[in-house]
Amino acid sequence: MQTGRIDRSLFTANANSYFDSTALHDYQTSLAPLGKPESFAIRAARKRGGMQMRGYTLTFPKTKLSITTYVRPDGKLEQYIVAAAN
Repeated sequence: MQTGRIDRSLFTANANSYFDSTALHDYQTSLAPLGKPESFAIRAARKRGGMQMRGYTLTFPKTKLSITTYVRPDGKLEQYIVAAAN
């Protein structure tokens, strides 16, 4: 997302429709300045609504982000949510 590109084969049709050029540009402009994360740690994993939910914390020099993913049984990402970590 920091580069403004994703591997579309990893996402469902629904998720791919969300990540249009405008959304990818927004992610790139907000994430690229953060640089490389210092750490990437899983904080939660559980089943929800037939999907595998996983929560991650990314630590950058000046901030932390929370990433939550929902993966369907076929292995495709249905949701990929990036937010400020608390």
